[in-house]
Amino acid sequence: MLSELADAPINKLRTKVLVRDQVRLGVAGMLARQEACFDEEESIGYLRDLERKQNSVKVALPRRSRTLAAELGASTAPVASVQLEDLKHPVVARELLAHARVVIAAWAAD
Repeated sequence: MLSELADAPINKLRTKVLVRDQVRLGVAGMLARQEACFDEEESIGYLRDLERKQNSVKVALPRRSRTLAAELGASTAPVASVQLEDLKHPVVARELLAHARVVIAAWAAD
């Protein structure tokens, strides 16, 4: 089993770790914003940026855009021992986009 994990560039376990760390980063960001001082202009910009991201993910999901998935997963790929090109694998891309949609919706509701 260990050799299978070492040899496989992407597998279910690595995908799960990748998605978990994406969610963890999202939650950390929400908590940091709650602790920060309120700045109305910054908050308006933040909400606009979230809306753009949310729209991008909504468009990317049915189109199965692997490029956006790779951009979203790039920050956590090293933690999951996933190569950047593996983020474009159809299964990984779908998982990243689906979870990004949920996390971004939670950020927007925050």
